[in-house]
Amino acid sequence: MQELEISVVIPVYGCGKHLESLYKRLIISLETITDKFEIIMINDNSSDNAWSVIDELARQNKNLIGINLSRNFGQHYAITAGLHNSKGK
Repeated sequence: MQELEISVVIPVYGCGKHLESLYKRLIISLETITDKFEIIMINDNSSDNAWSVIDELARQNKNLIGINLSRNFGQHYAITAGLHNSKGK
């Protein structure tokens, strides 16, 4: 298994319709730096369709990890959950 260079941690709340675009833009940027990266999106119990978008993106892309929080904990706890699960340097 290759060691990951970069982990991008993104707390998500109320922006489901923008996640696919964000993912595509991140891929373009990260691939100019390294191919050893992961993107972690943490759904902070968003009331829109954010989790279904994250889940579908994660199924299609091995470099994306989705975390679904059981309730709204706030962005600081969402970031902490993402950092706890990150594997990049």
